Amino acid sequence: MKFELSVDVVNGVIKTNAAEVLGQLDPALQKYNYVVTPEVYDAAKEDRAALNKLVTQISDERKRTEKAVFGTWEVDKKAIMAAEKKIKEYADNLGAGIKQLEDEEKSKKDMELEELWYTMSDRPYDLVKKKEWLNKSASLKKIKEDMARLVEGIQMKEMAVESFLPLDPVERQQVIDVFDRTLDPVMAKMEADKIAAAKQAVKASQDAVTSNPSAIQQPIQANTQPTPNEVSGIVYNAEFRISGSKDQMNALADFIWKQGIHCEVLRKWQS
Repeated sequence: MKFELSVDVVNGVIKTNAAEVLGQLDPALQKYNYVVTPEVYDAAKEDRAALNKLVTQISDERKRTEKAVFGTWEVDKKAIMAAEKKIKEYADNLGAGIKQLEDEEKSKKDMELEELWYTMSDRPYDLVKKKEWLNKSASLKKIKEDMARLVEGIQMKEMAVESFLPLDPVERQQVIDVFDRTLDPVMAKMEADKIAAAKQAVKASQDAVTSNPSAIQQPIQANTQPTPNEVSGIVYNAEFRISGSKDQMNALADFIWKQGIHCEVLRKWQS
């Protein structure tokens, strides 16, 4: 059995007779589909050799056809791919230059917009600026309109914060500081509520002592076991002068309240 491929070009498309030749294989191979027994041992060895020879023939014919069809294609392919890589390098170099120029333009525009913002508001520019403002498609007119809406929105937020500011100057400033850092009235309200809760806890403790002086002898601590001193009825008193940040003072107030310790604030001041 021979295996020979022919190559032809039809309408610019390379075609071979591979399908026709391969279609003849199955019928021809049927005679080799048998069980090897001692009686056909020698014949099986000859058939195996013939089949291996056919495999080699088909492989050689495939390689010959590839060479005939593609010729120097593999060499040309490598050269073409190298050209693609070289062109991409040029494109990437241009891209890097374009990006650098665009970044410089955005940086310049960002500084100009920051100056513009501070003519409209004294709030931090970093808290309000938008990434899309730096796009070329964002006109100065639209950005000004957007900034004006932001200023109006901040003023409304300031009015909302003013409605729940504590009366105490120090506590009032704590809430204002939270709003100044975030421009978020919800965060400011949470700070105000935290301060109010701490004050309410201290007041409740003071009221309990006032209405029941003997409670000083038996302080109650939630979710804790009585200490030996409590069991013996001994109450220890101490006077402190405490200095710290606002966060530390808030943490101390939370701790005093949770521990059920009676505390009276005599004076507060900032230094």
